[in-house]
Amino acid sequence: LSLGTVQRALRMLADDGLILRKHGSGNYVTDGHLPMNAPFIHVRFLDAAREAYLPIYSKVLSREPVKAEGEWSRFIRGDDVVCIERIFAIDEGLRVYTHLYIDAERLPSLATRPLAELNGVNFKDLIKREHRLPLTRFSENLRVAAFEPHICKAIGVKKGTSGAVLEIVAYDSQGAPIYFQDLYIPPGEKRLFLS
Repeated sequence: LSLGTVQRALRMLADDGLILRKHGSGNYVTDGHLPMNAPFIHVRFLDAAREAYLPIYSKVLSREPVKAEGEWSRFIRGDDVVCIERIFAIDEGLRVYTHLYIDAERLPSLATRPLAELNGVNFKDLIKREHRLPLTRFSENLRVAAFEPHICKAIGVKKGTSGAVLEIVAYDSQGAPIYFQDLYIPPGEKRLFLS
């Protein structure tokens, strides 16, 4: 085969999410999941040249009703609060753990859809598309904390690891909170872009 044909085939396989191409390292077979659709607002990690955002792959771990109070309780109220736990794999390397707290009555597609169908889904796009709720404003707070043991285990870091915890509240055009999300970002070499 000609070099052009091979390069085109590899590019097509990468576009389909079947292989991951790493400059200077080679091509690697993935698990077949496509990266989440951009644009991203909060979890934008830059490549080594700081010229492009790295791809993000998401996997849903669980979805459970929440009865306890927490930081999210200031924003997400009601009798039907649900927490969706996910892992974001950034460029098939860095792993970020996240909780997303929602009112299940307000966002039934996130509360009831089979978990496997939520893998790789950009929740902001889903909320806008299926619930006609464009998210127009976000508040963010950043703190540093030691991660709980189950978070350390899920993202593959040493027990007791500390890192950044980014807390995000998304609001609709009327100023009502739509979700509360926290992201546990471990120490690493990748740069998080903050606008």
